[in-house]
Amino acid sequence: MQVSYQTVLKKMEEKVVEAKKETSEVKIREHIQAIKTLCEVLLEEQMEIKQTSFQSKMVEQKPISMANRFETEKEEGDSIFDF
Repeated sequence: MQVSYQTVLKKMEEKVVEAKKETSEVKIREHIQAIKTLCEVLLEEQMEIKQTSFQSKMVEQKPISMANRFETEKEEGDSIFDF
């Protein structure tokens, strides 16, 4: 289940408002910890999206076999090993 950025950001705003209303340092720290956790969730989701995108690009690339690579080099003919 994927939660939208807007939903998480709204929850973060609520926690900021609650933290501002608190007088107890312990309660303020609890709200700040909740905000930190929400930030981490957003950042992790962003990393997963990037990793998924990177992996799909890797799958799309055609691997070059060694045989094909040598054939290509033979066709070029500018090798120091040409006799």
